[in-house]
Amino acid sequence: MERDKTREEVDFLSALPECLLTAVLSRTSPRDVCRSSAVSKELRSVAESDAVWKRFLPSNHGDIISGLAYDPVAFSTKKQLYESLTEIVLDDGERVPEPPEERLFDLKGKIEARLLSPETTYVAYLMFKTWASYGSLGRAKTCVRFAGKKGDGYETTNIVNLEPPKSSHHLRKRTEGWMEIALGEFFTGQGDNGEVEIRLMEVEQGNWKGVISVQGIVLRPKV
Repeated sequence: MERDKTREEVDFLSALPECLLTAVLSRTSPRDVCRSSAVSKELRSVAESDAVWKRFLPSNHGDIISGLAYDPVAFSTKKQLYESLTEIVLDDGERVPEPPEERLFDLKGKIEARLLSPETTYVAYLMFKTWASYGSLGRAKTCVRFAGKKGDGYETTNIVNLEPPKSSHHLRKRTEGWMEIALGEFFTGQGDNGEVEIRLMEVEQGNWKGVISVQGIVLRPKV
C-alpha cells in the first residue's frame, strides 16, 4: 500500500504543468534539483532544464564567463556552466617563504557577493602544501566577514588546526600533494551586495623550518 501511495505521489507531480515544476524546483537548491531528477523522467527533464539552473547562476554570470581562461561554448547547458563555476578560487597563491620566528602568517582573500550564486551556503577551503617534513604550522584563527554596502553585515570566527591527525575528516588530500582544509561557511542572500572576506591568521606559533605553498582559498556550495 505504501508503494502505491508513493507511485500516486510521483504520478501527481509528473502531471503538474512544466512551468509550475520549473518554478518550484528553481526555488529549492542544486542538491534538491539533482535528487528530484531521479523521481521520474518528466521531473528529470525539468530538473536538467536551463530555466531551473539559470536561477542558481550569479546574476552577472555573463561578466564571469568573459573572464574565463577556457571557452564557455564548451558548456551546452546552464547546469554544466554552473558546475564549472562552483569551485571559485579567490586568490592564486605563491610559495610563501619561511617567516622570521617572531612573525605569524596572515592570509586573506576577498570576493564580491554579486559574483556568487544567491541563497546558497558556501564553504571556504584553504588549498595548501608544506615543503618540509619536520616542524609544525600550529593553529590558526579563521574569520569569514560579509560587509554590506550600507554598513550592515556579519562576522564568524573559528579555530582550525593546520596539521590535524591524518584520519581527520577536516583535512582532505588532493592531487600532486595539495591538501585542503575547511575554514568556515557563509550564506549568500538574494540581492546581497558588498564583499565577502575570508581571513586566516596563525594564533599559535609553529616551528617554521620550511616553507608553505598556498594555492588559494576555494569556495564551493555546501552539499
